[in-house]
Amino acid sequence: MKITSTAVKSMFVSLALLASLTSHLFAYTPLNSFGQKATRHLRLAINDLAVSKLGRPLFELAPPLPPPATNTLIPAGSYIIDMGVEPQTVNNGLKPYGLVWDLLHNHHVTILWAIKEGKAWGEADFNYSGSDFKGGPFIITASQRTASVNTTIANWEAKGVVGLTTTADFTAPVARVLNHSVRWTLDQQNGQIAEKYLIEAEIPASAYDWTLPGQLDCCQDIFVMPHAEPDWNSHAGLLTWNASQANGGCAGSIWAGCKAVSELENIVNPNNANERLNFLMATPSTPGDSPAVWAGDHDDATPPYSYAHFDHPIMQFIGGVEGAHENGAEQVYLPREAWRPSSLVGVWDPSQSNVPGLSPSGPFSILALWPQPAKPSCPLAWCQHRSKVARLIPFRLQPPAAPATTNSSGVVPVAAPFPTARRPTPLSPPPK
Repeated sequence: MKITSTAVKSMFVSLALLASLTSHLFAYTPLNSFGQKATRHLRLAINDLAVSKLGRPLFELAPPLPPPATNTLIPAGSYIIDMGVEPQTVNNGLKPYGLVWDLLHNHHVTILWAIKEGKAWGEADFNYSGSDFKGGPFIITASQRTASVNTTIANWEAKGVVGLTTTADFTAPVARVLNHSVRWTLDQQNGQIAEKYLIEAEIPASAYDWTLPGQLDCCQDIFVMPHAEPDWNSHAGLLTWNASQANGGCAGSIWAGCKAVSELENIVNPNNANERLNFLMATPSTPGDSPAVWAGDHDDATPPYSYAHFDHPIMQFIGGVEGAHENGAEQVYLPREAWRPSSLVGVWDPSQSNVPGLSPSGPFSILALWPQPAKPSCPLAWCQHRSKVARLIPFRLQPPAAPATTNSSGVVPVAAPFPTARRPTPLSPPPK
């Protein structure tokens, strides 16, 4: 693009300076924070001006922030699934997801997910009868509790799920409404690494299938790739499958782990450099450079780690992830230039030795995720990239949102990018 007008040149330089400034402002502020909102509005204004003068936007923008949690009156007789029991175990940390999947899939129950907006690390989501509930508790309202639902709850309590029936009304911050179970697709080559967590949660084999990335179609919600050595020939189909339906894709979600993360980010069509699989990291400005620092070219991270986005569904775990990521072929991920504006970094090493040497802006991520356009049947999803997985979530919500997760102290903590969603729902919104 050649710029000839002095006024337009001046404007372009101003836009570029603003672009540079906003790339660093509020970079890792919590979800729904003032900083994120201010940055988005500023970038929207800059894009409008750039489009009117230059014919193209300067910024890639993240989707609009989801609406805040709704303080909802929960009637007496409702059931709270306690996600914050300590110490966490398979029974009280993983099996609650089996219960949630069971209720959604077999009983078609609407489940409320309570997450306090703007909460601090370790802060409770709400208090009921003098007890704090944290880690993103799930709530089944009294009106949903049929005899068969109560029998199912009792069966899961016998397996170790912890919960209680309320005897008085209370208010909870409902951040998500779950109406549908989700179907996982495990990588046919290495999906068994992730399957063990579904088995631990007692989610049945009928809830997931197996395939190769080139065989995915729009009937599949999320592709789980815990380890792989992808290239363009074998994984190019993920680009279209992940794209929005408006752009001819399936709006599918991807979970990647180990060194599959950096290798996936660095895949480019050998015949067209504009076709890339760098979902999380910015396309490098220098032709031939890779978006991610390759697994063998950087050091590992060293605890303690830093955390952000505490009210994001992926961050609903108890305790930290230190001790859970110091293994595997690649434990942490580093962008060569920057993360995409649409990416969120939930956990990172603030003192990693290769920042700023190999990555001027960093940070060195332990956990990163990004949102994508929703499709009617499988709403907006997020992807999380981790070197280890311990929790795969059993549901999807309606309509935009993020995958769920939980964590277990001393056990590989977890997470996954499963399609989830935001209010309002097409079935029944939370009571006002």
